[in-house]
Amino acid sequence: MGWQDAPVVTGGGWQSAPLANEAPPVAEPAVPEGPLSWSDVPGLALQNAPSSIGNFVSDIVQPILHPIDTATAIKNVGQGYLEKGGLISGDQHTQYADAVNQYFANRYGSTEGFKRALAEDPAGVFGDLSTVLTGGETALARLPGLAGKAAKVAGTAGRFVDPLNLVTKPAAGAVKMADYALGVTTGAGPDAIAAARQAGREGGAASEALTSQMRRNAPIDEIVTDARAAADQMKRDAQATYQREMAATRANPTQLQFNDLDAAVNRIDNIVNYHGRPRQELLPIRDKLVGLVNEWKGRDPAFFHTPAGFDELKKVVYEDVLGKIPFEDKAARKIAGDLYDAVKGTIVKQDPTYAKTMANYEKYSTALREIERTLIGKPNAPVDAALRKLTSIMRNNVNTNFGKRADMVRQLEAAGAPQLTDKIAGASLNSLAPRGLAQAASGVELFHALGDLASGHVGSLAMIPATLAAGSPRLVGEGSHALGVAQRYMDQFGYPALEASRQIGRVPRLYVSPNRDQ
Repeated sequence: MGWQDAPVVTGGGWQSAPLANEAPPVAEPAVPEGPLSWSDVPGLALQNAPSSIGNFVSDIVQPILHPIDTATAIKNVGQGYLEKGGLISGDQHTQYADAVNQYFANRYGSTEGFKRALAEDPAGVFGDLSTVLTGGETALARLPGLAGKAAKVAGTAGRFVDPLNLVTKPAAGAVKMADYALGVTTGAGPDAIAAARQAGREGGAASEALTSQMRRNAPIDEIVTDARAAADQMKRDAQATYQREMAATRANPTQLQFNDLDAAVNRIDNIVNYHGRPRQELLPIRDKLVGLVNEWKGRDPAFFHTPAGFDELKKVVYEDVLGKIPFEDKAARKIAGDLYDAVKGTIVKQDPTYAKTMANYEKYSTALREIERTLIGKPNAPVDAALRKLTSIMRNNVNTNFGKRADMVRQLEAAGAPQLTDKIAGASLNSLAPRGLAQAASGVELFHALGDLASGHVGSLAMIPATLAAGSPRLVGEGSHALGVAQRYMDQFGYPALEASRQIGRVPRLYVSPNRDQ
């Protein structure tokens, strides 16, 4: 007999016979009779938390364990509401709708009811609160201004109090620990395994990029090709930004003075000439620099003495002199750099926007030089060397210099290679055999297992497949990616399904738990 056959009003609550095949009931919460003070609630809630969480989980699985009873319960409640609303005739089912109404009224219809509900069923109350808050976020987060912000804050609060986090957060921690463990056994690194799972979770282009490299369906050289194309795009973006920001400087007609440049030339002469004795190795550099200053002084002031004209002089000083001096020739670089800085400083004094323009351009230029030097090399550099540097970001601790390489890869992704990390992770996981030192460690493990097997320890036979699987980047990568795909479907359907299941599953419990909401 199901609960629907015997609902009767008995003073404080509903009673019925137990559901068929019902699991052993969770212990009922202990809450004293009479009014509660707020000071009593925390202690009682903590005391009753185990039974409350048990009911919370029981409600989620109720529709799965008892689909017929649950469906009948929902049908009767639904018919009850239709009868109460006059949409269908009769009143034989209104008692079920009244019971649901009374349940929520007892919990949230009064301060005393809310205190008692919080004391005896904290997980259920927080679950209801989470549903309301996160539902509000979904519905209202797109509203403009404070209303939308308030909805997002409410959604964050809802996720914070969600009892399902008691399960999902420890599970997430366990997955992360598994990433590190398998990153060691495979030699591919934990980041590659985590990236495989994340790509599966995202699906689409991320999943395709990772699996195409992991399964060797795409040429591995495309990783370097993508990285270099993104670097070229960074260069074009930097130049476009520079040209746009320099428009204001070029429009500035102010004619600048050469005082700071003359002072720089005097300092250069003091370095090159020691009490009339010239340093012969520095004379050619000195003469070029002084010649450029004198040339600019003799040019048309309307073009060559403006901020734009001085910027051109700065470029010539770098391209014709400073940029050609080897880094180890410190004295020559010092005198050329002194004049370069003097030209730049003169422009900055007269044109405040120029300093920002040059700071932005130099930031991009420095980043590009570092990316070329550290990761991808020049366009005609060997691909193998660039590939080794790119894939190294998956196998090294982010707190080392390799963490800087990972930052550079993120810059390249932003510039035009959005799936670069996914492809690198896939390439790191495309081998059936362990990588690096992990290969030797896996061999030792197998050697010991075979030795045990030869000694008659048959149980070691079961460890051989597990050892091979845990050491294979390809097998671990496929498993991590599959887990991510499962998470994607859980993201899309799982949480709403669990919450709906809880709300549906709690309906029969309104009747099988006697005197629950007195």
